[in-house]
Amino acid sequence: MGCDIHQRTFLWSKTIRRYVGTEEVCDYGSEYDIAEDRYYDYFGLFGNNIRSSYPPLDEINWGLPDFLPKTAKASFKHYGMDYHTFSWFLLPNLCRSMQRYIDKLKNPGKFIIDDPESIDAKFFDLPEWKEDTTHLISYIQKKVDHLKWIVEDRNFEKIIDPDKTLILIYFDN
Repeated sequence: MGCDIHQRTFLWSKTIRRYVGTEEVCDYGSEYDIAEDRYYDYFGLFGNNIRSSYPPLDEINWGLPDFLPKTAKASFKHYGMDYHTFSWFLLPNLCRSMQRYIDKLKNPGKFIIDDPESIDAKFFDLPEWKEDTTHLISYIQKKVDHLKWIVEDRNFEKIIDPDKTLILIYFDN
């Protein structure tokens, strides 16, 4: 059985002073997408350890944020959907955390030094310990470069607070 990664992005509206889903305010919400494909090692960054031995990002927040609109929270309770492992980030924090993760992948010993409790025995079977594998690094770097572009794009700063942009990640079975 597969595992899919999903994402919803919420923008902080300065005009109505609350979070709104990108789908409510613009048709380019997919610009924020970082959750795509079925790259299970990448899923580990967001807390899904079912098919990944990679530890999660260091600035991960678990669960659904308390400050999300009630309608958004209710939308995750669809009958028959098995959503799990909710995590979230503010956009600037996600960029920083992913960049640090790349640095750790280039020197895997940093994972143990920074957070020895997050490492399980399967982690030592990862290719980074055995050979020079750059696929995950380049995949994350592509996402970081894209996110940095979004963080730096201040075209809509009069109506949204880009620093409060919330990326919510979750999985299903």
